[in-house]
Amino acid sequence: MTSTGSTLERFPGVRAAIVRKILAASDEMNIEKSLELCTDDVAYKFGNFPVVFGKQGIKQSSASFLQNFQSIKHNIISMLEIGETIVVELEVSYVRRQDQKMFTLPCCNIFLMQGDLVKEMRIYMDISPVFA
Repeated sequence: MTSTGSTLERFPGVRAAIVRKILAASDEMNIEKSLELCTDDVAYKFGNFPVVFGKQGIKQSSASFLQNFQSIKHNIISMLEIGETIVVELEVSYVRRQDQKMFTLPCCNIFLMQGDLVKEMRIYMDISPVFA
């Protein structure tokens, strides 16, 4: 048994696969599906916005953010899994709802895992061009 209480051994890439599922759910703009892969007390930091704690906090902050977009697409450039930490370099394409204008922005995400769940998400991106 591992220290997280799971009888499954950890293999490289298992946690990265969980992060890929979260990004795929984000592309579907499905907050509930994303949060199924997070701890109840998950911490979420997006750019310069304040840290949001817990699934309910993320639902509230994400709902108002997502209403601005027709679609979102994450394109993973590289991913590095080191123990409980996943670092993802990506480009994110946003299509604004108001005028269907597309913006593709560079981004780096850091996911801290607790077993097979995300404990903390940090998104390093300048989203301001989308709202300019």
